[in-house]
Amino acid sequence: MIKVRLQPSERARFAAECKASNVSESEGLRRLVRAAGGLGPTFDGKAKAAIEELSAQTRAVGVNLNQVARAMNQGLVPPDATLRTVLEDIAGAIQAYDQLYVSMVARSRKWALEALQDEQA
Repeated sequence: MIKVRLQPSERARFAAECKASNVSESEGLRRLVRAAGGLGPTFDGKAKAAIEELSAQTRAVGVNLNQVARAMNQGLVPPDATLRTVLEDIAGAIQAYDQLYVSMVARSRKWALEALQDEQA
């Protein structure tokens, strides 16, 4: 539990932002703390559903890649330049997803820090 003291004007502005976002003040504060702590943004609605679907698809690809790697390591799949290229492409796509997630977290953290600086000014 964290106790925070706010000026009446700060509290009113924060409450208005929370109401506009359709979240409780506790959830609003939790989201700010997560973003400021580098833990990433909190998504809801369509964005949350899209990220959950992307995450499920990425896990499925990971399972398939593990199966391919196991088969290759056991000598069940002969060396193949085309297969290697496809696997490298898949690895590149997964790295791109990772960079996207990192950029979303960094952007969210930047916005949170800017909002906090605006409040202090």
